[in-house]
Amino acid sequence: MKRLFLFIATCVVLGFSHYALSQEQDVTTKYLKNASFENKFTGWIQSGMQTQSNNSFTEKAGSIYVERWVDKGSKAGNAEVYQTLSKLPAGQYRLQAAAQNIQQDNNTKQTGAFIFAGTVKTQVNVPMKDYSVEFTTLGESIDVGFKATNATGNWLCVDNFKLYYVGADVAQMLEALQTLIKAAENTLSTANRYTPPLMQQSFMDALTAAIDAAKTLDESATAEQIENVAVTLDAANVAAQANNKSMSALKALCTKAAAYTRETKMMAEVYKQAVVSAYDAAQAILALESEADVNKAIETLQQAYDNAVLSNTAYVELNKSITSASNLPTEGKQGADALQEAIDAAIAVLKKADATPEEMAAATKAMDTALLIFRVENGSGSKISARTDAIVQGATELFGRATFGSGTTKEKGLVWSEDNSEPTIYDNRSTESFSNNGTIYSIKNLKPSTLYYVRAYTISNNWVVSYGDVVRIYTRPMGNVTFDYGYEGDEATNARIYAACEEAVWMWNNIGGIQHFHLSAHYRYGAGAGSGTAECSYGGYMSVSQNTGCQKTGTILHEGAHGLGMVPYTDWVNSTYRKDGDRGDWLGPRVDRVIQFLDNSATAKLHGDNQHMWPYGINGAGEDNGSPILYRANALLVEGLSEDGIVHSGQAFLTPGYSFTQDDEAKYYIKNSDEKRGLKTAYLVENTKNQLSWEEMTSDEAFQNDSCAWKITFNPKTCLYQFQNVGTGRWMTLSGSGSNSVRTSINASTNSRFQLLSARSETKFEKFTFNTRAYWIVIPGNSALALTANANGATGAANFDHTDGSTTQRWLLLTADEVARFGNSIGETVGVRNVELAQQGSLRVLGGQGVISITAVGHGADVSVYSLDGRLLRKMYVQQDANAVVRMPRGIYMVSNEKVMVR
Repeated sequence: MKRLFLFIATCVVLGFSHYALSQEQDVTTKYLKNASFENKFTGWIQSGMQTQSNNSFTEKAGSIYVERWVDKGSKAGNAEVYQTLSKLPAGQYRLQAAAQNIQQDNNTKQTGAFIFAGTVKTQVNVPMKDYSVEFTTLGESIDVGFKATNATGNWLCVDNFKLYYVGADVAQMLEALQTLIKAAENTLSTANRYTPPLMQQSFMDALTAAIDAAKTLDESATAEQIENVAVTLDAANVAAQANNKSMSALKALCTKAAAYTRETKMMAEVYKQAVVSAYDAAQAILALESEADVNKAIETLQQAYDNAVLSNTAYVELNKSITSASNLPTEGKQGADALQEAIDAAIAVLKKADATPEEMAAATKAMDTALLIFRVENGSGSKISARTDAIVQGATELFGRATFGSGTTKEKGLVWSEDNSEPTIYDNRSTESFSNNGTIYSIKNLKPSTLYYVRAYTISNNWVVSYGDVVRIYTRPMGNVTFDYGYEGDEATNARIYAACEEAVWMWNNIGGIQHFHLSAHYRYGAGAGSGTAECSYGGYMSVSQNTGCQKTGTILHEGAHGLGMVPYTDWVNSTYRKDGDRGDWLGPRVDRVIQFLDNSATAKLHGDNQHMWPYGINGAGEDNGSPILYRANALLVEGLSEDGIVHSGQAFLTPGYSFTQDDEAKYYIKNSDEKRGLKTAYLVENTKNQLSWEEMTSDEAFQNDSCAWKITFNPKTCLYQFQNVGTGRWMTLSGSGSNSVRTSINASTNSRFQLLSARSETKFEKFTFNTRAYWIVIPGNSALALTANANGATGAANFDHTDGSTTQRWLLLTADEVARFGNSIGETVGVRNVELAQQGSLRVLGGQGVISITAVGHGADVSVYSLDGRLLRKMYVQQDANAVVRMPRGIYMVSNEKVMVR
């Protein structure tokens, strides 16, 4: 409530004397805004109320009234609606309103609801017109309205506020003035509890003079004189209270800052001088030796104190790093000179009088890196192996699983880089993790829509480093989910639901990268099932009940998933995507990738009924354990579903993603997945008419014809792909629908951007299984069109068909190595590669253009790649029946004792 200049002396009145009524003036339109709520809450401040337009409240005026309603037998609790009246002239007033506080079907009078003006209030219970309060003011700003505090009724209503000016009574005004004098004297008393007083002399003198002037007034004073003196006294009192409060804050801040003025507190000299100077100036004010601006002194000392804390913290950390490095024995060790140079540089920063905390932090990082390099260079003993098993991406976080060898480590986790394709511990590293079916390592605070190179690492107790294979992965675009909340609950309820919505939206944006969704959240008693849970419609209108277990992030995520599409009337129940028609396992490859990562199982599936999903669906308060990885898992799966088959209400098509892991420099050869459209014998080419056709040819013929080769690039901001023909440099482009409508053009356009959707299963030909899935190549939109192989070598754009039977719309995007491997499997002699396919124990090794392909047959194996002069170039683990592709420059290499040529 606003500060009052008043003393309100009279009680509740339901009627006035004939004299009083005859003197009243209706000043409603002059001082009250929107008094009957016809413009809803315009001009009012409200909490827990809502406007209503029905005729159930018979005392309403006009079309709109304000209410709070809960189920019969329940209690409405807390709510309020009020506005502040400014510059109300001195005098007596009456505030009136139509209101009620009832339990429906119960005649017992209820408690806890009031019409109020300042500190005076009238209890509201049964419906009755003209609940009123009378109050006296000396010309202040005052809050007036309706308030419920633990109201026992289930239906509260209010409407048709009126304000009447009753008159000016000098006796009552003098009584109110006495209250103001007492308040001012109390302000002086509060300041004088300390020695010296916690109030500057100028404020104390002004307040004392105002008190003395007010005490001279008696019954002979006019209303105008009383008002003028009261305004002066109140202004002096307000200023004195503010000064006392500021002096108290300055004193508390000095107590905190004192430690940083001591000689023993180490920091850069400029920060020490600044905090000492500000501290001394503050002490002079507190001793009443200075009339300087207290708030300015607080601001100056606070800034100096904050800087001193930062400088001290940075100084201590840098000094610690220097001490740690200086205490190491370095004689005869590798890198000793480089370490000493780093120590000397760090000491120089430590001694700088004006070294900033940022400079010290950078010096600490450089010192720690130099120390780590020295230790690793002089590491000894065996490595503890590291294998990168899988990476799943969000927008600003990545998640990884890894397998480590036996032994004790100093560190293990993930290293990453934007620039270094072979990231090391000297780039960036993270040991943060979650526990969920094993350990999930995480990398946070990444850039959305950015390429990262990631791999597992270990540092043994003897400082020997080992790395796993590098995974090249793009973070998703940042989500753009927004939300609003209606504030229909009490303060605690509103705080819980708002915080839950905030965290859920953060998950959708930073983890899921969810697009085109707005959540409109509301508190509604009894919402959802049973006695109250929550509910959300497709599109995002959500109601959360009084059940506190449902006022949590997990419920918002779960209900938001309904808003995003997990409801019976969307593709959540499409038999194309579900194993058992409208329920059972989800069949999409993106979700498979995520759920198998989360469950750490190659066979895990997301399943559910026609409205819910398991696991990680958070289907009820009992499944919400508050775990950060649970919330992240839910957001990742909801995003995966939107890539696989569920269209959000705000989108025209499925969400695009980094579905095909491509190499910008590699050549790709494209086959249709339908046996009648050249799966065995044909490749997609650009013909002489700049049209796309599938033409029969051998692998060697494809290698010799760059019109069959394509560069595939990915735009991480749009998550769309482009195809550029290697032979002509022209771009695959949609030019219409029907036969030959996908052509090539000299320049790339918006119709040259394609969404790639992975098939749900592998493509096989006889006994050969392709390493990569086939893909739909789609121009997304309201009427999505997919590149389709037609009869007789023709291609075209047909309506997207996401069923498994649409093999003519799916295409294999093959590297030269995969083409050669397939060619060999069907009896071709792929001579153009000029390399031998070597069978070495359990490994098949194949060389190609810029790559070495290594397949582990029967069981996994450690593989080393050496140059001919014996230098170890790469070491990796290839899983059983898996294929690893290693990019290498042109040359001859040794792989498991076999020579391999790379062209």
